[in-house]
Amino acid sequence: MDSHIFNRVNTWIDTPCVLGISGAQGSGKSTLAGQLNDHFLKHNYYCKTISIDDFYLTFEQQQNLAKNTKNPYLKQRGYPGTHDLELLFATLDALKDGKPCSIPRFDKALNGGLGDRVAESQWEQVQFPLEVIIVEGWFLGFMPHFTQIEDPFLNQINENLKDYEDLYSYFTHFLYLKPKEVEYTIDWRVEAEQERRKTKGSGLSDSEAKAYIEKFIPAYKSYAHTVSERSAEFKKYLAIDLDKNRQPLS
Repeated sequence: MDSHIFNRVNTWIDTPCVLGISGAQGSGKSTLAGQLNDHFLKHNYYCKTISIDDFYLTFEQQQNLAKNTKNPYLKQRGYPGTHDLELLFATLDALKDGKPCSIPRFDKALNGGLGDRVAESQWEQVQFPLEVIIVEGWFLGFMPHFTQIEDPFLNQINENLKDYEDLYSYFTHFLYLKPKEVEYTIDWRVEAEQERRKTKGSGLSDSEAKAYIEKFIPAYKSYAHTVSERSAEFKKYLAIDLDKNRQPLS
């Protein structure tokens, strides 16, 4: 993650806070979240980062969903409708209320890159009240449309997206990393899977990663522009446009 982005975000944040970070897949949101998490811990703030990806359905649940739906967007993990929302909201409630809890983890390298939630014994334990909570995800901030969408499959995703609306009441701060062109995400995802194969020995091939990410382009084109419409919902809101090399444009 570019140091200028980190420095800009670091000076923008105040504590205590619940920070939502949204950004296209491969935009660097997870890296930035990790850098901020380390920074707060270094300065003696109790901080924890969670990814909405860690609340994906289990491998078995996702396989059952794929088997029983005709919607191509739901045949793979990623879209609204492929998460365990009950677990997500229960975890956020516990973290915000300062109660001990376990944070689930999803390993994307399992099952040949299809991923799975790890055993509960491997979940991260949180025992102390937090001063900073960071939540990151690729479609955070997307606002559902309240008119019919031409694509019937995306229309179902739109209905699913409404189930995530309660998320935004948790956030005090919101950061949006926005690629200038949505097609940048294709190369970014391929690069991410190459790194995953290198570090974990398993992951999607380049062609599989490309096919996987291309299914998300319709969502970016339909919803990415709606994130800024939420800016008034948060104590602080910051959007940073990125070029193809993930460098800030402003």
